[in-house]
Amino acid sequence: MPAPRPFRDVVPLVKRRADASLRDAELDSLGRLDYAARPDRYRVQRLQASIIARATDSFVDSRPVSDRDVAKTLERIRKSSGMPDTARAWSDSVVKSLPNLVRKEHQLDLAFKTMAEAAARLKRGDRADEVARRFDATLDQASIYEGQPPEQPRLVEGGLLDSLYKNSPGTVVGPRVLRDSVFVVRVTAVDAKFLPAYEAVRAIARSEVELTRRAETEKEARTYFESHRDRYESPQRWVFDYVVFQKPKPDSVPVPEDSIRTYYDRHPLEFTIPARAHARHIMVAYRPGDGPGARGNAQKKAQDLLKRVKAGEDFAAVAKEGSDDRGSAAKGGDLGEITRGEVVKEFGDALFALKPGQTSEVVETKFGFHIIRLETITPQRLRTLEECRAEIHGVLGESVSDSLARSQATAFSAAASHSGARFEDLAKPFGGASTSGPLARQEPVPGLGPLATMESDIGSLPEGGVSRPIPVQTGYLVARLTRSVAPHPAPFADVKEEVIRDAQTERRRVMADSVDTALARGLKAGKDLETLALPLGGLRASRLFSRHGPIPDLARDSLLAKDSTLYAEIFSSHPGRVLKRRPGSLGTLYAVVDSLIAASPQQYAEHRSELKQELFDQRSAAWTDRLRAHGKIQLYRKDLKLE
Repeated sequence: MPAPRPFRDVVPLVKRRADASLRDAELDSLGRLDYAARPDRYRVQRLQASIIARATDSFVDSRPVSDRDVAKTLERIRKSSGMPDTARAWSDSVVKSLPNLVRKEHQLDLAFKTMAEAAARLKRGDRADEVARRFDATLDQASIYEGQPPEQPRLVEGGLLDSLYKNSPGTVVGPRVLRDSVFVVRVTAVDAKFLPAYEAVRAIARSEVELTRRAETEKEARTYFESHRDRYESPQRWVFDYVVFQKPKPDSVPVPEDSIRTYYDRHPLEFTIPARAHARHIMVAYRPGDGPGARGNAQKKAQDLLKRVKAGEDFAAVAKEGSDDRGSAAKGGDLGEITRGEVVKEFGDALFALKPGQTSEVVETKFGFHIIRLETITPQRLRTLEECRAEIHGVLGESVSDSLARSQATAFSAAASHSGARFEDLAKPFGGASTSGPLARQEPVPGLGPLATMESDIGSLPEGGVSRPIPVQTGYLVARLTRSVAPHPAPFADVKEEVIRDAQTERRRVMADSVDTALARGLKAGKDLETLALPLGGLRASRLFSRHGPIPDLARDSLLAKDSTLYAEIFSSHPGRVLKRRPGSLGTLYAVVDSLIAASPQQYAEHRSELKQELFDQRSAAWTDRLRAHGKIQLYRKDLKLE
């Protein structure tokens, strides 16, 4: 069993779970209060009924199945399926199953006749238990209300149940068949104002609470909206008629043969298949941070492995034993076929300088030292024109397709711009004109998405003006501006969701400010930060990070993530020190240094110049702050401002 985690490490998780449990309990408590305060809201219809049922298989019909019965059934099937009388081939495969079908029909017929007698006795007023015994059936005294989740499948459900709610006591319905049972129902009582137990309507009650909360949220948002009306403005919008000129499919447009040939001749690299080498390698890895001597040791190991290969040992066996490349070592260093562009330059240059069967000297790359063996090579080749024809046709066809649509749109735009031209009539050959609703910049045109240049291409037009062709995903659009809607104060309904978000953000900000004040007051009074943070979910433990950051948990806060002084303070502190409070874009940071792991002498040497610069920057900033705080600054030019 794993050791239990320290409490401070699980405080945030425990807090989240506790908060979720409290929210659920609060919702349930409010649901119960609503159930008690408004019982009529939860009243439903309840039906009490006697259900007499019997399995259809329990009825035994002794009538023999005659050929005439089979023939009649076959004819009925033929007519219901619409099969012509001449189509007899299918009947041979069906006729063997018909006797069983006929017996089943006889059995069902007997069941209906028997249960019809039971229904008649119920209508006459006979006791339900006596009727059930007389016909060897089961009796279920059911009590069913609307919305009741069934504990098991019921015979009375769906449309039948809905109709029974409308019947008066004494009504008998049936016989009916459902799930291999035939049954009759007698309604004994109908209660139109039955109040189920809370547990039965718990989901409805909780939903009612959520609706009430939503209404309260909207009320709060409306109040916020009334006091911040100037923030919410409906932007400039435009209404326009438009025609879309679709680009034809690239493979459907003709492309001249000489254009295909010219494109092929001018783009040889595009159709060149690069040389592919089947290679093996042995890699001895090292990293610059591994310490002094790591590179030399790795190079010596690689040289020793190369000597073994040159002495005649099997390359694959040496690779399995000595290579640090886990991906290829198990395969004897086999890298498969690779191109020059798939590997780093030093590796590629060495590999493609070899002849099949040759082994390289030791080659150094950023990954370490390599011994490379070329097994086979497939030379570079230029694909033939026939191999590339369809591909080139697609490339050029796309350009031709775009040009055709653009030409149509340009001609239409010019014609529609003439004085007296009727936009709608000109649009008919192209599928007719569509009309947009009022659209603002970046709001999507139905089926086309947003127009990036709507404001400049359509919004700048005079009313009745016709636009130039505007590129859309499927072709080009030409628009005629019919109406501009000036910016105006937005009604609450149009910006309701935005206002709700803003009101909630404001409420959270006020709460955060209150918490911030309480924490600052507690720290000033000498209280422990970890204790103060417990009611808020506790302090979160960050993962390890360097003085260059980032702190993973603060990456989303745009201000704190870029605050270099935060890292400087952390790495000049000691474990247990409470850091200076720092306002961020998402809230205020309170933190305490948990642990510091000193750098190794080599790491310190590598970053010595950076540390010196950082220390210099800190002292310069502190000196500037002191000057600003205590020095007297006099401006001699009126156009200069102190920032």
